[in-house]
Amino acid sequence: MADGRENSPMEPEKRLGLLCQHFYPEMKSTGLHMTELAVSLARRGWRLRVYCSHPTGPIAAGPIADEDPSRQFPGDHEGVEVVRVRPLGRHEGGVAGRLVFGVSYLIAIAIKVVRDRRELAGFIVTTNPPFVGLAALLMRKMFAMPYVQIVYDLFPDSAVRMGAIGANSPITRIWRTVTRAIFRDAALVIAIGRDMAEIIASLMGSRPAKVIIIPNWSDEAKVWPVPRADNAFVRATGVADKIVIQYSGNLGRNHNVECLIEAAKLVSDDSRIVFQFIGGGAKKSIVDKAIREAGLTNVQCLPLQPIADLAAVLSAAQLGVVALGEAFTGLSVPSKTYGIMASGVPILAILDERSEIGRTISEHHCGVVLPRADGAAVAAIVRQLAGDPARFASLGDNGRRTFLKNYTLSKAADRYSAALEGVFGDAARERIAPVARRAV
Repeated sequence: MADGRENSPMEPEKRLGLLCQHFYPEMKSTGLHMTELAVSLARRGWRLRVYCSHPTGPIAAGPIADEDPSRQFPGDHEGVEVVRVRPLGRHEGGVAGRLVFGVSYLIAIAIKVVRDRRELAGFIVTTNPPFVGLAALLMRKMFAMPYVQIVYDLFPDSAVRMGAIGANSPITRIWRTVTRAIFRDAALVIAIGRDMAEIIASLMGSRPAKVIIIPNWSDEAKVWPVPRADNAFVRATGVADKIVIQYSGNLGRNHNVECLIEAAKLVSDDSRIVFQFIGGGAKKSIVDKAIREAGLTNVQCLPLQPIADLAAVLSAAQLGVVALGEAFTGLSVPSKTYGIMASGVPILAILDERSEIGRTISEHHCGVVLPRADGAAVAAIVRQLAGDPARFASLGDNGRRTFLKNYTLSKAADRYSAALEGVFGDAARERIAPVARRAV
């Protein structure tokens, strides 16, 4: 071969292939978590090669703020090798376009991993896009290469609950069969919540997969409590004397945020209270329309903020909101929760109390859980906050302590490293002290 892979007299160093559609500089959702995890694992001696797509829309990551998705990005990021492909279509948009994007990405990376197989010890696979596990399953069947499956969203059930496909359609039945096959052949399946692990066990039936639970995280080096007096975001948004109820992140179809608008209407007589919506998504237009029709002046809508400002943004709130429709319990876990905990802000969780986040908040007394919340229930909590801020501040302190004990990036990376050690051993790991490796 022209690149010398087949004829090299020396065995190349083995790497783990990380298959994830989004990676740096797409620092949101799965892209943020996979970038943080990959860099942290590299610092622990793991050799990684990420197979991801080129950004398909505007990005904002650290010092980069680029509206040109055709921009070329370097093939290495903080010790992690990056291979990018250009799928057809766009990740944002309708179901058809997303399907084309996901399938073309799958085909493109399948070709690349087959080509690179002699350099790879195995794979780490995400569920974004949903079918990417097929590439790892193919490599397992053809070349006996092990893989670890990380489950961020459970498909096809998430698509069914969103109304994208029918519950008993042929596509759903085939998709569920493929999902079982991917999980069954995985050396390890990592769920990000207890509720998710329970659903996976039910899905697998009498032929279980090997499942462990590693919760998501927030990076303790990026998020911490920022005093309001020192908070540039507070000053920029004019909320220094306000009680801020903040929803920051994706406004997706599975996020039941409409009750926040209703609550804003009900507390509009209290000039101290302001609601912030930060970010975009499928429900952004619904939120904008509701605010406009109600003529609300106590609501701020802001674009997604740079990662570098995350500590200040989250710390601006007296109450951070996490929302997930009850129908999606166990199919997804709102990871923004851990950033709110890291900032020392109490949580208003509009979700099932039996969910991973519902259990976490109840167990550690770091917020309030409102299952099936309506505007009146949210407004009542907001008025309690306005009347007894010290009580809610103590909930935020509990969250911060719990975060430092359980949900930092460093603790998550240690758990992942131990899990990978159990599957791959030394096959793709350098026995170099992390500090020494960073200094090279």
